[in-house]
Amino acid sequence: MAKENRPFVDHPSLVELQTMNGIKLGNMLHSNVAAADIAEHTAGDMRKKFVNAVLDAKLPLSTLIDDSACLGYKSCLIVYLQCSVDGSCEPLPVLLDLLALDSTDADPIVASLPKCM
Repeated sequence: MAKENRPFVDHPSLVELQTMNGIKLGNMLHSNVAAADIAEHTAGDMRKKFVNAVLDAKLPLSTLIDDSACLGYKSCLIVYLQCSVDGSCEPLPVLLDLLALDSTDADPIVASLPKCM
């Protein structure tokens, strides 16, 4: 679901379709909540591996932050890590995290930034 950028509420109907096609999906939880939890866990592990690889390779990097508003007009902070990931000279921005903010003052931004590092 995450790879195809589909909403996780589509998951139960896809499970039903696979069952009707005769696919044995095994004895595990097939809910959209479980699928979202698995995708979030996998993304967290991938983020840790990426950051550790960048730090281990001692690549030059910079952090880019931008603020935005998400659903309900709540403020959020978009954090990018910019580095040369493929050995080329041109640095690429990689989305690192999206953090919810209580306000857009400097103190909440500074306090929330270390959470994603």
